Amino acid sequence: MDNLIVHSMVEKLKCKYIKLWWNTNKYFPSFEKEITLKDKILKEKHMSKFLNDLFSHLKRCPKNEYDRVKWRNTLWSTIKQFGHDAGCNKRVLLPLTKGIF
Repeated sequence: MDNLIVHSMVEKLKCKYIKLWWNTNKYFPSFEKEITLKDKILKEKHMSKFLNDLFSHLKRCPKNEYDRVKWRNTLWSTIKQFGHDAGCNKRVLLPLTKGIF
């Protein structure tokens, strides 16, 4: 990708997520149940695995546009699966990713 395109995309995403941050409700949500130490450790392991898989996948971004479409779909599937496993639903994930892919 051209450096100018990447810089433009980074600026656009930065502005989008700064705006999202400042428009987020400032009150901490109330949780329905207490998270045990065991749950916390399991969630941390799951997050570590996801991050390792994600960064590994990002490093393998192909140069060829045809291959990049498959790569992008696999990346998006990985992100959606992690969100689903973490308890997020489409209502949460969709607004965050609108227009990225």
